[in-house]
Amino acid sequence: MARKMNLLEAGKNVTEDFSLIDSIMSCMNDRMAWLEEKEPESEGQTYDNWEEKKNAFEEVLDLYEEAQGLIETIETEEDKEDAIEKLKEADEALTNFQYEYGGLSRLKID
Repeated sequence: MARKMNLLEAGKNVTEDFSLIDSIMSCMNDRMAWLEEKEPESEGQTYDNWEEKKNAFEEVLDLYEEAQGLIETIETEEDKEDAIEKLKEADEALTNFQYEYGGLSRLKID
């Protein structure tokens, strides 16, 4: 049985193995759904904190979606370099999210 890779580890490795992008996206979309389910019922500081975290995660997810689009349209070496740069940007945002909000270190991709 293959070892399940941590989401943060996959974010670093996807520049060398583009096939990881689908699993990363699936994991991140599941996490976004989970975050949306945790929306607080009332306004106030708890809601503000949740909204800030959700918005920050959406920004990371958007970067990975952009990278996925670039990967799907690679035709030249320049296209590949553009995809790798976007993936590096997405990984940095993912790492920053983990540092700021936590909660991602236990997530595994299939």
